[in-house]
Amino acid sequence: MSSLGNLMDVMLVFACGLMLAIVANWNVDLNEVQASGGSPAIKEIDGDLEVVEEGIAANNGSYTEMGTVYQDEETGDLYVVTN
Repeated sequence: MSSLGNLMDVMLVFACGLMLAIVANWNVDLNEVQASGGSPAIKEIDGDLEVVEEGIAANNGSYTEMGTVYQDEETGDLYVVTN
């Protein structure tokens, strides 16, 4: 039975080595990997944005908050972080 335990250890080491080899071969950036339901997604907005001059409160709640907008200071691109 002790040899069966050693065989399980060898299989675990082989599986971990295989996962590391795949990550290294495919150049996976582990900092960008998100768990499902984890942090919000960031999407880039293409096209022109409509300016609402009268304000959101003046429209009797016809607008729904969908996220937060961030602007890249270097490129001027706008990014929306959705919940």
